[in-house]
Amino acid sequence: NTWQGDVSNLRNNASNWSLGHSPLATEDVSIPSGTPHDPDLVVYNGGCNNLTIAFGANLGIYGKEMHVYGNASISGSFYFDDALSFLIVDGNISWNSGSSVDTWGPSTPGQTQIKVKGDWTFMAGSQVSLEPLRVELNGTNPSVIKCYSSNSSFYRLEICKVGSYAIFSNL
Repeated sequence: NTWQGDVSNLRNNASNWSLGHSPLATEDVSIPSGTPHDPDLVVYNGGCNNLTIAFGANLGIYGKEMHVYGNASISGSFYFDDALSFLIVDGNISWNSGSSVDTWGPSTPGQTQIKVKGDWTFMAGSQVSLEPLRVELNGTNPSVIKCYSSNSSFYRLEICKVGSYAIFSNL
């Protein structure tokens, strides 16, 4: 299901999507650049299977939860506004060249969260500064954290693995 953004910035508006409905948890979602409006989670939580955000595209989360049941590949930007915004990724997340994260609003450090069960990669060219976000690696399988970018960093990283571990690789 591909974001078209013809009507508004509301992710839950079916007319903004290529398949004529808001994405289902079983559908892959692609957010391309150059659409009339960027998608925002403002009214309802969102979910999808795999998430791809193209370079130049943006996804805003405003006090809601975006749950990616598969993998997330980010080449664009995430915007978080509010103290209780969540991005949950059950698979791997890759911050590709050109990716970034912006936060604004009354956020208390550590309350806005990104939770990932799989691997975490900062690719070369990513510019992901996660202050004041809290990142939690959770789940029961090992996670590998790879950093190929000197311009990307964690603010607060918590390893919450059950019977497992995380491996750090600074390449």
